[in-house]
Amino acid sequence: MMKITKFLLVSVPLLIASSFYVSADNSDVINNQKFRELLSRLNDLSYYSDSVKFVVGMPQLSEDIVYQVDLNQFPATDDPLSPCSYLINWSMTGREDPPFGFSAYFDGNHYRYSGSRLQEYHWTWDSIPFMPNELKGINSQGIHKTAQFVDLLPSMIAEKLSDIMSDPNYRLSFSSDTLVNGTKCTALRATMIINGVTASEQEYIFDASTLLPYRLHFENSPGSISEQTVDVYFGNNAVSRSNLIELNEDYLVSVYPDIFANFRESNFKIENLSGTKFPSFALPTLAGDRLSYRQGDSFKSPVIVALLDPDGGFNADYITSVRNAMASLPYPAEIIWAFTGTNPDRIEEQVGQAAGETVLINAKGLARDCGVSSFPVAIMVAKNGMVRDIILGFNNGLTTDILQKMALIND
Repeated sequence: MMKITKFLLVSVPLLIASSFYVSADNSDVINNQKFRELLSRLNDLSYYSDSVKFVVGMPQLSEDIVYQVDLNQFPATDDPLSPCSYLINWSMTGREDPPFGFSAYFDGNHYRYSGSRLQEYHWTWDSIPFMPNELKGINSQGIHKTAQFVDLLPSMIAEKLSDIMSDPNYRLSFSSDTLVNGTKCTALRATMIINGVTASEQEYIFDASTLLPYRLHFENSPGSISEQTVDVYFGNNAVSRSNLIELNEDYLVSVYPDIFANFRESNFKIENLSGTKFPSFALPTLAGDRLSYRQGDSFKSPVIVALLDPDGGFNADYITSVRNAMASLPYPAEIIWAFTGTNPDRIEEQVGQAAGETVLINAKGLARDCGVSSFPVAIMVAKNGMVRDIILGFNNGLTTDILQKMALIND
């Protein structure tokens, strides 16, 4: 049946002369051609960028909590885990030192940063976090679908609406042609009712011409002590420039170099560095000049690049072990000591000077590009610039380990 109603956001009437289609079993909404076109548009959208204002209100708060969120959606071709890849930046406004963070997903890789932790999950390492599971009757999405603000992406909204359509706890109403602040819109209202009690009231509003998200409004646990109101105001300036970006770890590192250098907790990249080209660098040496290397160039001989933190507790023993191994090789090879610190006197106290060695300082950026999260690390590089092996940390058998691995790369 059809009824006329008012559509409310933040207690201000926004929908004028709204005509909502409603049926007891939701079939009129689900089978409505305009609603199907909306879902199709959201599902088919590949590249998407927009900025939104996310407002949370609760009766016990003296003022609303407000976030600024930048959404970037990318296509996820043939990805069984997600309908899209994404990069989301967020910050809390109205604070002197506002919290901020980001989350990203692509090709079975998920990163999230908030505060002082960069967490990452990789399908090739551990698939379990990406798998949905049912806990106490509640369906839990994979880790990449639970990141903050990920449900604001058009592809994720489409998934949510599809779930709502098949959930008997929801009652739906739909308007394909209404006005919101003078803008022609399409709107869906979804009310979740559990055991006769309204658990949630949700309103999804889309621009009628583009069918892109325009406003969202949620009332969670209405009328209860835990009542929460969420309003999302989209910038309505969605663009498709995201297709100029190749979303991968190298891009993330270039955008958030300090976060990857200082807050990374995983050795994922360094442990997968073997078989790739050693990254470019241009760093000052302890001798006062500068050493530059361009990715893909060759070295004069095989090289071991030892990345060290000058505050490391085993540096003296580590340096001795590396030197003993390299001195026993049956062919000439070089050592590059790359220290993350910038105090040349302190570094020289630890490493000294020796023939066939180069000492680099201020190598924090190189460590970041290699994906190093803890020190020391030894990277064995062939003359053609390809990383052949790595050794993480220090142990009493380090000399033998290096000798065995370096003996295999005299090519």
